[in-house]
Amino acid sequence: MTSTSTIQPTLQILARRIACIELFTTQAITDALRTLSFTNHPVTAELLSDLAQLHTRHAGALARHLSVLEEKEMLSAEPSDGLENNRPATMAEADEVLIWAYTRLNLLAAHYTRLHALAGAAHDKTTAEIALDHLRAITPRIMACSQALPRLAVRVAETRLGELPADAADAALEATQAAWKNNLEPPATS
Repeated sequence: MTSTSTIQPTLQILARRIACIELFTTQAITDALRTLSFTNHPVTAELLSDLAQLHTRHAGALARHLSVLEEKEMLSAEPSDGLENNRPATMAEADEVLIWAYTRLNLLAAHYTRLHALAGAAHDKTTAEIALDHLRAITPRIMACSQALPRLAVRVAETRLGELPADAADAALEATQAAWKNNLEPPATS
């Protein structure tokens, strides 16, 4: 059986990785908000601004927690292995930025889930609570992105293609939200 002292370095590595993802995501969203025009998409701009603030708060909380754990390494804005640094070379449209932010939220949700599980296994209540609190803050924003994206995608497409059917965004929103509410049992995992 693994001791809690053996798993502690793993928790620190995971927390550092998540903090790096949070910082990198904040920078990318802030850059997009600064360089792209969201004049026609104020709801998306507000959502992205909220996400940048959330990522900043989460990175700060993790950095403080790591310092309590006597982690001496400084956090870098770039993840060390580059796995999470998958920002597209260009994000020219508002819907591309929202899609990218949406994928980041899902990536972070998976990492926080893992961190929570491992911290619980190590009886590290503080780390487990931080991970769960951050996961709780992210999940409603994942849903907000899934609800905003169909309308935004149609609006952005209309700027390039001209008017689309009036019910296209509503129909897409209804269908995608129904997919999210799918109550099928997930497959068993080992």
